[in-house]
Amino acid sequence: MTARGHSPAVLAPRVAGRLGAVVLCGLAWAASSGGTAHAQAQASSQTGAAEALFRQAVGLAKRGKYADAIPKFQASYELDPARGTLLGWAMAEERVAKLAGALAHYQQLRDEAHAAGDERREKTATQRIAQLLPRVPTLTITTAQPLPEGTKLELNGRNLPAGALGSQLPLDPGKYVLLVEGKDGSRFERTVHLGEGARENLEIRLESASGPTRPGEEGTAATEGGVESGTPADSTGSSWTVMQTTGVVVGALGLVGLGIGGYLWYDSGKTYDSVSSACDDGVCPPDQADAINEGRSRENTARWAFVLGGIAVTAGVTLVVIGTGQRQQTSEKPPSISLALAPASVQLRGSF
Repeated sequence: MTARGHSPAVLAPRVAGRLGAVVLCGLAWAASSGGTAHAQAQASSQTGAAEALFRQAVGLAKRGKYADAIPKFQASYELDPARGTLLGWAMAEERVAKLAGALAHYQQLRDEAHAAGDERREKTATQRIAQLLPRVPTLTITTAQPLPEGTKLELNGRNLPAGALGSQLPLDPGKYVLLVEGKDGSRFERTVHLGEGARENLEIRLESASGPTRPGEEGTAATEGGVESGTPADSTGSSWTVMQTTGVVVGALGLVGLGIGGYLWYDSGKTYDSVSSACDDGVCPPDQADAINEGRSRENTARWAFVLGGIAVTAGVTLVVIGTGQRQQTSEKPPSISLALAPASVQLRGSF
């Protein structure tokens, strides 16, 4: 057996029983022997080319050029499907994070090795599959209602069969755009970012072509680390969300100011106690002058920190209360919060 996993084939012709049949078969064999030799020569040529491509791929992989090795392994396997080539192909794909392709080729190798009785490669493929499965991200696409006949589904510009809906689809890590278009002009589009090991769920909710859907009818996606989640915040409520967020930030800064003031007030008190112990009858030695000045400075800073911190906390609470009241007047939605991750931004959106 070669390194790529081939076994020699043995051809055995059959011989007819009667004399006339023997003569006819002999003539037929003589006529076809040239074609058989030609087919064997062609197969030998393909095997040689496959072997050369395999060696080139291995050389590239040894130099760490796994991306360049992949098409060499693929070409070699297409010329001559050897199990060793399939193993090298899968290993190269795994090194460049083409995890879904690597998993599929390891599974194919396991099945082929099992059928051929190749226990060594079957064991290797099984071990690789077990190690790779937790890393391969999956995307499950479902629908809120049955899709109309003729609805077009595309994932990253490639047609997605309707039969794929509801199943966990193993994919390579990366960005995926799901586009759904109905014959009536209805449309749904979402972007999903899959990291290693992600398990994402995306629900299709077609939006009518006549106008925006009602609140609660937008597409939603449950996320574990990368897909847009929740219903988009409406333009009416977004300003109040900003006001409430500003109130929280201002209030938090006020609390920090109060904390700093408390610390400085406590520290100035310690300075006063130490100076008092060094001063007899209200008379302090000259070397305590710096300590006295520092204590007074910290005491004044503490007063300002208390004042400004109190103002900030009051302003923050006021902004939150006003924003909450206005939000309740303009929207009947229940309180909610959602997180959306985009390639260049992180958005926290909510309604109160």
